[in-house]
Amino acid sequence: MSSWFGAWLEGLSAWPLFLFICAFFIAVTWIGIVAVHPFLRRMIHGDEPSNEVIIHSAGVFGMSYAVLLGLLSIATFDSTRSLVNTVASESSDLSTLYRTADGYPEPLRGELKGLLQDYTRYVIDKDWPAHRRGLVLQGGEHRLQVLRQTLFAYEPTTKTLVELQPWASGC
Repeated sequence: MSSWFGAWLEGLSAWPLFLFICAFFIAVTWIGIVAVHPFLRRMIHGDEPSNEVIIHSAGVFGMSYAVLLGLLSIATFDSTRSLVNTVASESSDLSTLYRTADGYPEPLRGELKGLLQDYTRYVIDKDWPAHRRGLVLQGGEHRLQVLRQTLFAYEPTTKTLVELQPWASGC
């Protein structure tokens, strides 16, 4: 597959890609019916009218594609479910971190909440659209690194604040 064709396919959204794939397989089927069927019939049966081999071949061909379509559907469903679970887990972790920031004194509390909000907005507004285009941006990781450095630089003064530290509880 040439690079421009691959780039063109990757640029299609779900519905145009679905329509393209359907049109491709319909075209392959019609080419088989119009071009290959008469040739195979003459090659196998000569002039005698018999469609047994063609019917059997078409059945095997159709069954193969039905199984392939079923397996692709299952794989797509599994990938989607895995993605939904990953997003739910990350959003839950962010929510927990945001609520945990309430236990820190100011100005650290405001800084942590601001960093978490910035990271969340970046992921939603920049990372996800870039992922749809097949790009991986590094801005989210940089924002998390700043958040880690801010947390690791803080020296807790009470036992409660020590318990709030993520690395103290094994997280």
